Amino acid sequence: MRRFHTNYQKMGPLPLVCVLAGCAAAAADTTNSWSDTDFSSDDSAASVATTVTTSAGTSSSGSGASATGGTSSTSSSSMPEVTAATTTDATTTSSTSSTTTLGSTGDLTSSTGTTDTFGDTDPEICGDDIINNGEECDDANDDNSDACLDSCLLATCGDGFVQEGTEACDDANDKDDDLCLSTCELASCGDNLVHVGVEDCDDGNLVGADGCGPNCLVERLLFVTSEVFLGDLSSTNPNYMPPDAPNPLALADAHCAQFAIAAGLPGTYKAWLSTTDESATARLGLTMFAGEFVRTDGQTLAIGWDGLTSGMLANDVYINEYGDPILDFTETWTGTKADGTSSDSNCSGWESAMNSAQGDVGAATSSDSTWTKASTQSCNGERRFYCIQVTKG
Repeated sequence: MRRFHTNYQKMGPLPLVCVLAGCAAAAADTTNSWSDTDFSSDDSAASVATTVTTSAGTSSSGSGASATGGTSSTSSSSMPEVTAATTTDATTTSSTSSTTTLGSTGDLTSSTGTTDTFGDTDPEICGDDIINNGEECDDANDDNSDACLDSCLLATCGDGFVQEGTEACDDANDKDDDLCLSTCELASCGDNLVHVGVEDCDDGNLVGADGCGPNCLVERLLFVTSEVFLGDLSSTNPNYMPPDAPNPLALADAHCAQFAIAAGLPGTYKAWLSTTDESATARLGLTMFAGEFVRTDGQTLAIGWDGLTSGMLANDVYINEYGDPILDFTETWTGTKADGTSSDSNCSGWESAMNSAQGDVGAATSSDSTWTKASTQSCNGERRFYCIQVTKG
């Protein structure tokens, strides 16, 4: 008895050869089946339905294949002669073959593909460490923080995954007004991009006194006057002519405007002065301001109105409109407490330069609450005052 290993592929309609020979077994959906046949000395009398592979790689169904010869032939008046090699052992191989079948219309059709011994097509799987068709990379892992994503695509800025060592962030959008920029870098003050809800402005630098403060907040300048005044806000400098004004506070504001224009500063200004009837807080109208108060040399004094009136500044105030430090006459007329309200000592509403009249003064060289109320002095002395920008201009 000889044992033959017959390898069938799943087939559609019965091949014409099998139909003519009556071999219904060829239509069975069977693979890798063994057929035991006891042959007599006349092997030509035995016939077995086999699938054979031709020398050209062509598979065909037939009957009457010889079990002893290397090749066999089956002839029919309607079929071409096929020379085939019969597989006689159980050894499996993988090959590229062309399968000939009979279509539904009776025509012979042929298809090719890469198959193993069981007729299955080799799959292409992302993650098998082999770069297959349609893949840009394959590192055989599902880590999306490296250069190759688990989708077998190369990591790029904007893919929603943070690539370690390369990206600081990745929010999968191209917006430049949020925390993560379109370059996959974190937004920061000074990057020349306004971070909405966090920054008021961003002019690409961390320099103050240029309209946008070092903390990327809209700024207001605060300076000490380069000129000194008596308690009635008149100057003892014969070369300095004060502007016309309806009242002392308006006169002080006009002085501030003159100093700012001379120094080329933007915006409009008012003096940090209070009277019994009107406080600096009410006069300046900056209680809702949340930006930066900065000196004309760019140094921050406070963040927002609350910071300015907290009783503690970030730096001393002693810089004039030109950005120069005040070296003498460092006391300033204010009549104002640290919280911006009136101190009720104001040289009779800044109309008196009498020795008997008194007014509260601040110390420009201080950063605590004494910057605005350090002592009470006679109104016949010469002192400076503070000017604060109230509009951007």
